[in-house]
Amino acid sequence: MRLGAIVSDGHGEETLGKMSPVFEHDVVIGGVQFRKGERFKENWFNQSVADMLLFELVKRNIYVKQLCPEEYDVPLNKRKQRQNKMYDEMVADGYLPVTISIHANGHGDGSRWTTAQGVETYYKGRDEESERLANLVQNNLMNVRKEYLPYNQYTDRGVKTANFYVFRNYKGVVVLPEAEFMTHKGTVILLASKEYQEKVAKAIADAIEEYQGFKIIGDLDSKTGKTV
Repeated sequence: MRLGAIVSDGHGEETLGKMSPVFEHDVVIGGVQFRKGERFKENWFNQSVADMLLFELVKRNIYVKQLCPEEYDVPLNKRKQRQNKMYDEMVADGYLPVTISIHANGHGDGSRWTTAQGVETYYKGRDEESERLANLVQNNLMNVRKEYLPYNQYTDRGVKTANFYVFRNYKGVVVLPEAEFMTHKGTVILLASKEYQEKVAKAIADAIEEYQGFKIIGDLDSKTGKTV
């Protein structure tokens, strides 16, 4: 099997609650001008990194598909249908697809700024290959994150699993990195920064390349994503 990737932007631009608290005054964040009363939307980070990751993987000759190139919200059920279809098509063509769902994190109800910060990577539970890729992604993202303030011993939030929709409904290896908190006044600066976005995309691309030593014996069943 050859390695392939399905890249997802995580959420659409208008997904309810997926944005920062409002800015109290006009401010430039990560080189981007925000007006008083505006919010930073998670999709601005997710989509930008997804586009950059797509470019990085193509440069490295890794077969890649983008799950949701649209700027509008794509419903979760439609995302699931697309991912399942892409997965089946890539397996039929002789590829082992890994799915990366890119996210920025949030804390609280979005009404105020909080102190929560850090990077964490989630993986599909009871799936050793998803966990292995998640560890590679987290390690690479932390190597990037250590270059920036604010940074402390709690910034590495580790690798974990959860009952997320993508893990219940997407086929194959699935990893979901949360690259920083958009509800922290210091780390939202990173999320808005093109430099940080580019480094995150390259870190994930590096992890996918490292993952190419996957231990798969036999062929994949396109319906279950398991070896047969």
